[in-house]
Amino acid sequence: MKKILLIIFLLVSSSFANVDKHFLENIIKMTMAVDGTLSKKMYQDFWNELRRNASTNEIKAITLAFKKSIITSSLVSRETWRSALKSYVQEKIVKTKELENLISQNFNNVINSNPYEKGTKEYNSFFQAFTKRHEQSIRNINSLLYAAAHKQEMKTQDGRVIKVDKKMITQVLNGIDNSFKRIDILFDANAIEKKLIKE
Repeated sequence: MKKILLIIFLLVSSSFANVDKHFLENIIKMTMAVDGTLSKKMYQDFWNELRRNASTNEIKAITLAFKKSIITSSLVSRETWRSALKSYVQEKIVKTKELENLISQNFNNVINSNPYEKGTKEYNSFFQAFTKRHEQSIRNINSLLYAAAHKQEMKTQDGRVIKVDKKMITQVLNGIDNSFKRIDILFDANAIEKKLIKE
């Protein structure tokens, strides 16, 4: 799901010619990671880049859209791992109703938020890029649930082999809960004034 969001970020922000999209992408990636972080410098760099190169209305539009998309994606991730825990305990593939609903909701939300006019080359590129990543995400979810249900190792997209057990699943779930808090702070324009950012 993270890769889907980063594709959306690059496509939506492409209209902001002066914004360093890859720079902001890296900050979002580090903030969203299960074992991620959000420092004061990362936060300031993120907002300084936006404020230097986008109008107030553009900043408001992009931060609201992405906060909504990222939270939805994080919910999908959390429900995926909750499903993994159920699958591990019950020794069969189990998908929570919340997961099934969120996958459908996330797909529809992103497709409906396509910023380009229907029928244009940009619209089709956005749709194709998202659909490809969405299908890959579904395959990844199914692979995880299979590994959990059969208490097997699984190979990640980057080639790592991970052991899927109860301890690992619980650690990931805790990490996802913390990533919710970091994302909330990153997209809060007044987080420093509210003293939500540590030095």
